[in-house]
Amino acid sequence: MSPPLAPLPATDPASRLSAQRRDPTIIPAGSRSPAHRSPNPGRQQPGRKEVPPGKCGQPSAKFSRRAQTCSTRRRSHCPAELAKVALSRLPLRPPGRQLAEAKLSAPRSGARSPTSRRKEARDLQHLRNGAGARRRQPLLPRPPEPLPREGEAAEEKVGLVPQPPGERPAPRVKYSSLVALAFIIRPTAVIPWIPLLFRHFWQAQRKLDLILHQFLPVGFVTLSWSLIIDRIFFGEWTLVQYNFLKFNVLQNLGTFYGSHPWHWYFSQGFPAVLGTHLPFFIHGCFLAPKRYRILLVTVLWTLLVYSMLSHKEFRFIYPVLPFCMVFCGYSLNHLKMWKKPALSVLFLSNMLLALYTGLVHQRGTLDVMTHIQELGYNNNLNKSAASVFVMMPCHSTPFYSHVHHPLPMRFLQCPPDLTGKSQYLDEADVFYQNPLSWLYKEFHNNSTLPTYLIIFNVLEEEISAFLISRNYERTATFFHTHLPEGRTGSHIYIYERKLKGKLYRR
Repeated sequence: MSPPLAPLPATDPASRLSAQRRDPTIIPAGSRSPAHRSPNPGRQQPGRKEVPPGKCGQPSAKFSRRAQTCSTRRRSHCPAELAKVALSRLPLRPPGRQLAEAKLSAPRSGARSPTSRRKEARDLQHLRNGAGARRRQPLLPRPPEPLPREGEAAEEKVGLVPQPPGERPAPRVKYSSLVALAFIIRPTAVIPWIPLLFRHFWQAQRKLDLILHQFLPVGFVTLSWSLIIDRIFFGEWTLVQYNFLKFNVLQNLGTFYGSHPWHWYFSQGFPAVLGTHLPFFIHGCFLAPKRYRILLVTVLWTLLVYSMLSHKEFRFIYPVLPFCMVFCGYSLNHLKMWKKPALSVLFLSNMLLALYTGLVHQRGTLDVMTHIQELGYNNNLNKSAASVFVMMPCHSTPFYSHVHHPLPMRFLQCPPDLTGKSQYLDEADVFYQNPLSWLYKEFHNNSTLPTYLIIFNVLEEEISAFLISRNYERTATFFHTHLPEGRTGSHIYIYERKLKGKLYRR
């Protein structure tokens, strides 16, 4: 039997390529044999034209097997293939972020410095972590603040929920309503909202519709309700927001309670409020995405506006703390080896400070009013004749909001001067100039003497003659602070007046 005939060679390019893959000894027509190939195929030989590469994944019949399709090595360095691989490995994200990450992942030609390579790697990491950074940021404790400022800060956080940073503005009435409500409750809430509202207006596509169908209706309804409520309360038409502006800004009467230099918030106030969060806030300002720059602008804007007023307090800048915590969260999220130690330092420092200031520091003013409340509800007390006089600096203790008893009480007055008199002194200043003389002049008749006197321990020695002559005895002592200063002492004393050989005791 004759041997089988050999198959005819394939004539079309696809068949030749398939046959060549099955039998590597088959050499396509027009190409050199392996013996005639250059020992260094990656290098161009003199006098020989370089074989141009084909498109990724598309064979070419004109050139050799090496040129007909991208080899494994060439495919691994192909920018288009690398971009496809990078996109396939990314989680589901917006198309803009996928394109940005693919551009950062693709290799670039030319020599690059180590700084540029590190920057590109950091930018790529920021893009991949940006979507969940806000979700993963830790909840950090905050210093205690008064109820109005706490409410103002809460309104700002709630107001940002319908319109978070980084999203295009939408015509939502809820967003404008919360802003208007915050302004009506406390007019100073409009200060941090100005940059946010300006950004909202700038990015709106229909600016005229935003003004006519959202801002003006919401503002008109909210202001009308405010006028009606104030009309019922005061008995006449008045605009309390204008009165607030006139008292604190136009007349600048807040300086009566103290003034500070213009840089006080930047040099002392803001660092003291942030405390141990300050380094993390500064670090987070450099790491946070660009869409959160509006929050940093809001913080700086608020500090700058309050710096223009002479009277400054820590509590005025409490509403910017929620914005600062966003940057602190980004800082902690990017820490690797030092993340747990940093969280431990923040937790311990804030917890210890909160426990000390909330349970120990300056607690005497609350304890003494609790004691007065208990005395007021004592059945053995002659309530018709009992009275209390608080001889302490202004606003040292709460009043009926804590006592909850119709007990006659008095404290030293310190109202600001609304008449513009020169050399104005309030009742508290006159008292502390000469306490003993003021008491003898004020209570020249024994029938007007109060039953209880509440004083700091630093005042006891100065008025001891009056206490002895008017038959007062110390009946209670309360700790106040480890850091006394000025007119504030470390302890609070309650003196009770004798009457017919007896004390008003429980």
